[in-house]
Amino acid sequence: MKKITKAELKKALTRAAAQRSKQLSGFRPNDAQRAQLLRSRLASEKMFSGFLKGAGLDLKKLQTAQGQHGAFQQRLVERQKRDALRYAVRRFRAT
Repeated sequence: MKKITKAELKKALTRAAAQRSKQLSGFRPNDAQRAQLLRSRLASEKMFSGFLKGAGLDLKKLQTAQGQHGAFQQRLVERQKRDALRYAVRRFRAT
């Protein structure tokens, strides 16, 4: 197996990241589309929150619960990333 230097690895990762960002840019909405999507989302959120308030839902409690859930998900993702990296390093060293 060919030995790869740290500099070669960094160059390859940088090149791959640049190529990936080029490919992904085709899937992202442009500024006009993004503005339209934002206006649409804000309008629907306003209508929906008005409906939920009328139904008696406490939106502050809901937002608190959503924030806690989001933080929990973020911790899970970070833990999975860390574990995947450790696994990859072990697999790389084993070869």
